[in-house]
Amino acid sequence: MTNMYTFIFDYFIDIFKVHDLQTKLSTARDTIQQLKDQLNHNEAERRHLEQQTTTYKLQNDELRRQFDDTANERDRSKSALETSNYERTNMEKLRIVSLKKKFFSF
Repeated sequence: MTNMYTFIFDYFIDIFKVHDLQTKLSTARDTIQQLKDQLNHNEAERRHLEQQTTTYKLQNDELRRQFDDTANERDRSKSALETSNYERTNMEKLRIVSLKKKFFSF
């Protein structure tokens, strides 16, 4: 009879061990699923940040191009103004020379 009790006792111990292992397995599966979900979320966030980075780089490139265009336009305007001032100075000199010629030709 003692062997039977020992057998039954061992049987229940084995059942509890199996149940404990099943619980641990279920917990491990849940943990793995949570980690997979977190990994997917992080991957989606990484893609979003890469997309934002690309957008910011494109905007930065456009702003640099606009800045360069503005600088080039400023340089062209400055050059045109200098040319205009030079021509005006030359015309003023020619007018003075012309007036002197008229004044001294009498």
